[in-house]
Amino acid sequence: MLRPGELITSIVVPRSDAARHSRYLKVRDRASYAFAVASAAVGLRTQAGIVTAARIAIGGTTTRPWRCSAAEESLRGSPLTAETARRAGELAYESARGPATRIEVGIRTVVQALLSLGEESAS
Repeated sequence: MLRPGELITSIVVPRSDAARHSRYLKVRDRASYAFAVASAAVGLRTQAGIVTAARIAIGGTTTRPWRCSAAEESLRGSPLTAETARRAGELAYESARGPATRIEVGIRTVVQALLSLGEESAS
């Protein structure tokens, strides 16, 4: 509880062990600045080119962000490649409902976020 005159100047949130590298991507209609067509928040930890931990959440297709445990599990123990990223994206949207084009945009958003992290963690 803050007392009168006290002010919070910073908050430190510990970095998740699974999210050594993280990325958030949001795809939206050019005319809209609010609602995402698709979004993906991904976090990865790699060792010697192999994914040791992953976190994936998607948005835009549901009323709230959705954690994708099956997609995360599919990456563990594998190198991050275009194929493994695509498989994770497909698993993330496996039970999604809606237009096929919107689901494909969501899958590609997950893939792009993952592959951009692969490039980041390799450098």
